[in-house]
Amino acid sequence: MKTFEDFENLFDLILSDYKDGENYQRLHNAKKSYIALTGMMNEEDYDYEARMNCFNDWFVFNHELPSGERVFQKFINQNNLEVDVRNALESVRYSVFDFAKYSIKKQVVLTDYVDDQKITLAKDSIQMGIVVDDFFIGHTVEVAGAIYLLKGIRTIPAAIRSPLKKQLKKLRKKGDFRKLESFILHVENLKSKADRYSHIEPAKIFVFNEEFTV
Repeated sequence: MKTFEDFENLFDLILSDYKDGENYQRLHNAKKSYIALTGMMNEEDYDYEARMNCFNDWFVFNHELPSGERVFQKFINQNNLEVDVRNALESVRYSVFDFAKYSIKKQVVLTDYVDDQKITLAKDSIQMGIVVDDFFIGHTVEVAGAIYLLKGIRTIPAAIRSPLKKQLKKLRKKGDFRKLESFILHVENLKSKADRYSHIEPAKIFVFNEEFTV
């Protein structure tokens, strides 16, 4: 796998196996679960396309099948893939990011709050509409030594950056990545509420309970 375009084509191939036939119901049920976890979405919503991209990314890389495999893992296990292709699929990370700055070479530098590190996106990476100081949920992938953002991005109000970072730090110390994934979905749900009740201050909606700290 030499380019991000190669990865995107592979991603589409994996997803296509669930868009019809006997696997379609799995995709349909997963979408219902995702909506239950992150809030309602309607085709009329301003961010419908972005949310569908978020769902697709989550379905392929985070949704667990009855076998215990994730969708991308099942694809790996059923196919004789080149090492670089397998490595790219296994490199995908789900996290909360800050668009920290541009590097000297004008590349996007992100802070990853799940892995607690700064990462620099590839020179040819598309910014997906984000700008410096944006705080957002998304996935990254490493292809041929370069890091890219996947299409599914959901911005979070800057006003809750500090309490959210503190909560992520607590969860990171516990080393339970599945709980971190659940928490990120919970944050998406609060984002949906914030969009629906835009007259309420974000700090009153993004209240983090003890469920994710025990």
